[in-house]
Amino acid sequence: MSQRLQEVSGLVRNASTKDALPFASVRVEGSTKGTTTDKHGRFTLYLEPGSHTLVASYIGYTSAQRILRIDRERVDATLELSPGH
Repeated sequence: MSQRLQEVSGLVRNASTKDALPFASVRVEGSTKGTTTDKHGRFTLYLEPGSHTLVASYIGYTSAQRILRIDRERVDATLELSPGH
């Protein structure tokens, strides 16, 4: 029996200005799942219940990771990236 996928939605933004980062990459570490943020920096993924690490990246910024525990119907996640190398 397969588990029901849960919605994970969120925002990728600049850590210092809090401005949204449009078209940033968001992926699930250790898998082939991923997506791109929209023009407002928002994204949505559907994941199995359990623990997952989201990785966000954007050109000119240092990547950011966030560990999520998926155990309810909908999970919100904000990832903040810092300008860097």
